[in-house]
This record gives sequence, C-alpha cells and structure tokens, in this order.
Amino acid sequence: MNHLLLMRDLRKKFFFLLLSIFLAWLSCSLVACPKKTVLHLPAQARTSSTKLKLAAQIPLSRARSALRVGKYLFIARNFDGMSVVDITRPISPQIIANISPQEVQPLDLVLCSNPQYVFIADRFRGLLTADISRPDKFTTCAALKLPGIPTQIHPFSYHGQQLLAIAAGEGGLQMVNVSDPRRPHLVSSFTLGTDYATGVRLSENIAVLANNDDGGMELFAICGGLELKPLWRIATVGYCVSVDVQPPLIAAALRTGGITLLSTDAFARSVSLCRQPNPTVQLLARISRFPDYVQKVALAQPGKLVVANNEHGIQLYDISDPCRPWLEDSLELQGEIVDIRLDGDWIYACAWDGGVAVVRMLND
Repeated sequence: MNHLLLMRDLRKKFFFLLLSIFLAWLSCSLVACPKKTVLHLPAQARTSSTKLKLAAQIPLSRARSALRVGKYLFIARNFDGMSVVDITRPISPQIIANISPQEVQPLDLVLCSNPQYVFIADRFRGLLTADISRPDKFTTCAALKLPGIPTQIHPFSYHGQQLLAIAAGEGGLQMVNVSDPRRPHLVSSFTLGTDYATGVRLSENIAVLANNDDGGMELFAICGGLELKPLWRIATVGYCVSVDVQPPLIAAALRTGGITLLSTDAFARSVSLCRQPNPTVQLLARISRFPDYVQKVALAQPGKLVVANNEHGIQLYDISDPCRPWLEDSLELQGEIVDIRLDGDWIYACAWDGGVAVVRMLND
C-alpha cells in the first residue's frame, strides 16, 4: 500500500513538473509583447473599420504580377507572355493586347523615372527594357543577361543615378544602372553561391532581401560606388519569399511560417553602417494562423498590411500597433494568389490561373 501511495505521489509531482515547464515555455513565447511577440490570431479580433470588396475579375492564365501605368494594367504571365488591360473603369476592365511568350516571358515589371519605359524581369532573357508609348504595341529596346533568374525588381535613385535592385534567384542580389533605359548595365552584385533570392525592397540605401535558400532574410547597405555591404542575416520560420519596407518596419512573408514584422534602425543609420555594420533588428510580431501559405506582403497606407495567403485569400491587417496586429478583413479568391500590387485604395491580386482580381479597400 505504501508503495502504491509513493508511486501515485511521484506521478502527481511529475505531472505538475511537466505542467510548470509547459507554462514557462508558453510565457516565454507570448509574454514578451510589446518588445517581442508571437501571436496566433483569431479570424476576427475586433470590429473592422476597413473592408475588402471584389470589383472585378480578369480571366487570364498564369497571372504572375501586375503594373499600373495610367489607365493601363500590364500583367506578367510567365510562360504565357504578357497582357495589357484598359482599367479606365476598374469594375469593367478590358483586355486590349496579348504579347506572345516568343517576345517576352515576364516574372515582374516596374517603372523607373521615365513613364515611356517598363523594365521587365524575363525568365530566360534577363532584364528587358520595353517601350510602352503605345501600350498595344510591345517594343523591346534592350536586353541585359543577368546571373540567375530575375524574379523581382525594385527601382530607386542613388546620387542622381536611376537604378534597379533585382532579386535574381540563385544569382542573389543584382544592381543595374538604367539611367539610360536603352543601355542598362550591371554595376554590383552579391551572392554566396547558395542563394535563392525571390524578393527585394529598398529604402534609405538599405536593401532587404528575401532569400529562402540562404539565411531567410538579409539586410545590405549600399555604400560608396554601389558596393553591397552585408549587414544582417536571419534564418526565419518557414521560407522567406517576400518582403516590404516602410521604415523602420519590415514585413516578411514566410509561406507556412506566416508573417513576421520587424523593426530596425538600419534605415536611419545607412551611412554609418558602411563603416561599422552593426544594425539593431527587433522582432515585433509573428502572425501565424494554421494553415498558412503566405506568398506576398505589402505595407499599405500607414498602419495597414495587405497579405496574399493561399489558405485564406487576401488578408488585411491593422498594424497601427505593430506589436499587436489584428485582422480587419479577408477575401477568398479563385486560384493561387502569387502577387499583390497596391495603387491607392486598389489592390491588384495576381492569382495564377485564377486571373487578376481587382479589389478595393473601403473605409466604413
């Protein structure tokens, strides 16, 4: 009998020991807010003030990314070429031209300073310059072969020069001078040879790279003669496939790992970091709603985050307190959402074979 009582007492003590360890772990994960926080958010945490409304659906295959130029929307369709859509009336878009994949196989496209030219990340030919003075007539003006496969482009200016930062897959991060759009040339690059860079954003001469094969997320300072100085690298939960910046904030899409919000002083210290690369980076929140498959993040008007999540559609978060983000609204769409582009209150969501959804953010 004494032996049985002793065993029962030991089991009870062991149970409470495990319980205390679990509670200690839980407190370590959650209690650190507002400094560092891991949030598993409910579907709707508060009363929403902004709603997402589907205005139109553009039926296209392999819709990969989109760029609005005036009343036209240029849609990159990868192996299916490119389409040009008249969106004078966003609720009734009209396809006016289809460019064949023999001419272009685009993954991304951007404008720089001259609205006559669009720069295209082409899967096989590298960086293309296209004259769009006649949107229905596609004309290639220049082609620059790059290391790796260019997947995303971000335009910026540096000491009077017009440049593009390019996430180039296994080619890492590339910098191209496009001051003369018809004569682009590579000026700097950085790769460790194990990269797979899929997204890049730049502000205040700091480049943030989504590199899901080598460290997850990386920060670089642009120094002197456009030298890329590595500052910081972190292995993220999941695969870092997309980033956006709104200093001092960084948002990152982590596929099955959800979303991460960080803050850094690097944007305010870009010049000094060229001499002493020691930025401070702080985790503010990680948003995780199982199941997740987050492909893109976009920081919208101050305090808003738009997310492309294949498991939940388009999600709109209020991040006015970035340590405590909350879900305002979500909108399920057809297809696999691979990209989102913001234009004021409008969202252009590329959903691969689901086409392009034209969505509006409406304030109550």
